[in-house]
Amino acid sequence: MNYSFDTYKGYIGVGGRDLRERNIQASKDDLRRKAVASPDYQPDALRNGVRQPMIFTRGGENHQYNVVCMPDDELFAGDLIDAFGEKWLVMEARADATTHKTGRMMQCNHLFRFQNFNSDIIEVWGIIDQSGYSSTVTGSNQMQKSEEQVAMYMPYNTDTAKLFVDKRLASHIGYDKTGALILNTYRITSLNPQAESFNHCDHLLMLKAIRDVYSASTDNLQLIICDYIAPVEYPADEPNPALLPCYIQGTPELMLSRTRTLTPLFYQADGVTPAESATAIWTCPEVDGVTFEIDNNRLLMKASSDSALIGTSFEVVLSDADGLYQSCAVIVEVTNFA
Repeated sequence: MNYSFDTYKGYIGVGGRDLRERNIQASKDDLRRKAVASPDYQPDALRNGVRQPMIFTRGGENHQYNVVCMPDDELFAGDLIDAFGEKWLVMEARADATTHKTGRMMQCNHLFRFQNFNSDIIEVWGIIDQSGYSSTVTGSNQMQKSEEQVAMYMPYNTDTAKLFVDKRLASHIGYDKTGALILNTYRITSLNPQAESFNHCDHLLMLKAIRDVYSASTDNLQLIICDYIAPVEYPADEPNPALLPCYIQGTPELMLSRTRTLTPLFYQADGVTPAESATAIWTCPEVDGVTFEIDNNRLLMKASSDSALIGTSFEVVLSDADGLYQSCAVIVEVTNFA
């Protein structure tokens, strides 16, 4: 029987193009088979909120586990792992991924709550680690200061990238010497997203912070947030400046037996570029003798020939499906034939 050369190459290359690749593939297949039978295998583990089965083995340090990934799965410093009913932060991900990636994770002990320049509340799981006292280098001498210092670790992302030196973070609710409730607070003294991130795509943020003083006038005790920014509430009759304006194009006059079209105008933030993807939401009342129809975002209104409609007026409101625009309205009046 004759085989083509391509067929021959396919037979000898099963599992890899050379001996090393075949051995690597064999090791990957062996790990996959044995992992399921291991008592340390966690099939329901989550990595950054996405299911990713892993093996966790006990390390030599408290509250830490070694992480063994399945072949071809990823792991990076700064990843958040859900396992054993707790949150874990990956502190180290080794670069060697010949057969599988490995690393080390530490149990999170704090849910950080803070705000970045507006009233949105951000929650990030991380670690507060006692690190002794702070020190300052002056010339060639290092001086210890009596301020308690802690190290903090959390994922480095678009939210935590906005943290800055002197920003205050709360750890928990405590008491002062009079028995009054206070926030235990820290002030950031340094931030470093590189010190513990070595591999491409690592994203572990290390911070240093010292004890700070609770401020009853600026800190929110109930929400456990320092320098709280309260959301701005706008009266119902005043527009919210955070929303974009929209407009209704068309004469607000509807003649008997005629059809009038109202066209929505949505623009992007620059006020010039049309927002082609905006979907109009028209709110219309029930008016006997008047029908409403939506056609390609436009509102078509038609009045019957009933003369009793003359002088009738009603309000039509325009908004958008995504809630990005401040609603607007027009009063439409029914008139006689021209």
